[in-house]
Parts: sequence; structure tokens; C-alpha cells
Amino acid sequence: MELTAEREISQRQADRREARMIDLTEKISLGEARERDLRDKIKRAERTCSDIEAKRKADGVMWRIRLMELSAQLAESRQRSALIECRYEALIASRRLHTTAVVGTSTDARVDAEAFLTNPFRVKSPSPSSSFPSDIGERADLQKTVGNN
Repeated sequence: MELTAEREISQRQADRREARMIDLTEKISLGEARERDLRDKIKRAERTCSDIEAKRKADGVMWRIRLMELSAQLAESRQRSALIECRYEALIASRRLHTTAVVGTSTDARVDAEAFLTNPFRVKSPSPSSSFPSDIGERADLQKTVGNN
């Protein structure tokens, strides 16, 4: 009986060890599966971060290009505006010269007025007076004649 009792005790201990081994093996398998899952999540997060970084850089380049385009357009607009303003002032000055040439008796004034009309940058314009016209309608007429130059 003592031998049977020892066998039963040994059998129970072996069963407990086997159950414990199975439990530990399952825990190890679950831990490894969880570790693989976490590694996959980390890799996906790294890919997402690199995609976001690449998009951010591309957007930065795109916005710099857009800024340069808009700056160029602004410079062109300012240049056109300055040209229109210059032509407007030339028109006003030529009208004054023409009025002076028609009213005056000097043929030199008419020659100067015609020279100014053909090339307003070679002829010195008269000093502006206090009655310098600032008619917006004249500017609009000039803009129509200038067009999109």
C-alpha cells in the first residue's frame, strides 16, 4: 500500500509538472505572438511616419514653387502697372505739349510734342504743375489702348 501511495503521489506530481509545462508553453506562445504583433504595428507606424514625412517634404517643395510663381506674377503685375502709369503720364504730358504747341506759335514746340508722342522717354517732360489731371477715365482709356502689354 505504501508503494501504491508513493506511485499515486509521483503520478500526481508528474501530472502537475506536465500541466505546468503546457501552461508555460502556451504563455510563451502567446508572448511570442504578441511580440510579433507589436513588431508589425511598429513597422506599420514607421512606414506611416516615413510616408507622412515624404508628403510633408513634397508639400514644402510645392508651396515654395507656388510662392515663387505668385512672386513672379506679382512682379509682372507691378511692372505692368508701372508701365501703364508711365504711359498715362506720357499721355498727359503729350496732351499738355500738344495744347501748348497748338496755342503757341513756335514750331519747335510742335516738333517736341511729336517727338514726345513717338518716344516719350527721350524728351524731357515739363515740370508737373498743380493742375496735373488725375482723371480716372483717362487712365481707363489708356489701359484699353495699352492692352495686355
